[in-house]
Amino acid sequence: PEVSGDESAEWIKISDEELEKLLLSIKGLGKKKLSKILSQFNHAELVNTLEIEPRVLGDIKSIDGKLVEKIVEAWDSYKEIQKESLTAE
Repeated sequence: PEVSGDESAEWIKISDEELEKLLLSIKGLGKKKLSKILSQFNHAELVNTLEIEPRVLGDIKSIDGKLVEKIVEAWDSYKEIQKESLTAE
């Protein structure tokens, strides 16, 4: 199961700017919390964490379980949009 999670992250293309914009669009996640997340993970690590084990984000100070849920929802929505645009091509 772990391997398929890794493979599924391969098709996801998101720029640093898009990833930051996505995270900042989440209610309760501002620039301070974003910088805490980005100080813990580089871009690729963050994408893999979102894909494989997003609960790890809850280990970051001031990121609680509810915020992790919102992050996961936003990420899942983003992936759905990406998947639809890939199949539309």
